Amino acid sequence: MYVGQSAPTLLLVAGPPPSRCTPPFLIHQRWYRRCMYFNQVSEARGVDRFLPVLCASTAVNTSAAIAKDSAFAKMFGSGAPRRVPGASYALWLARDAVSMACIFALPPYIALYMQERAGYTERSSQLFAQLGTPVAAQATVTWLHLGGLDHYNRRGVSINARIEFLRAEYGKTLVARIARGLSPYFLGAVINKDARKAMHQLACRDRASS
Repeated sequence: MYVGQSAPTLLLVAGPPPSRCTPPFLIHQRWYRRCMYFNQVSEARGVDRFLPVLCASTAVNTSAAIAKDSAFAKMFGSGAPRRVPGASYALWLARDAVSMACIFALPPYIALYMQERAGYTERSSQLFAQLGTPVAAQATVTWLHLGGLDHYNRRGVSINARIEFLRAEYGKTLVARIARGLSPYFLGAVINKDARKAMHQLACRDRASS
């Protein structure tokens, strides 16, 4: 087993080196700040929020996350550091787009569907959608994440060899990604939504009383 095979789990739990990557809490802060801004603008203009929020969150996430993945692949991958192939970047970009859609853009639509079609309350549907959608997305994005790492570590191997690697690393990497994302992505999104709603109601009361 080469170093890169055990690296995926390590990459998920190790904090990024301050001199090489943006600290995670700053990335999360930029995500939520940007998404809150586009949420507010979309609501104020009466336009659908899906594309603005998806594009904004993906742009903020991709610039930092792919730089981090590239740096970690070179630091912990097999062999001497080398250029990251385009296939790795493509897979990581797809991973980030799916992740941001399921964390920020899709949950409100899923919650509304659950209210209209299944009779869920507003609160329960929002909690289920915001917690369940990102977790379910990890089943797909973990393949993309590992595929990007494998393309960096092993050049020119067969499809069967890549599938064997993905099967060997998938389970523990999936668990690690869900555990790592529980606080900033899943619970954090719920807290952010509740805080935004509370501030909006407070602002409306202040306007009404003035």
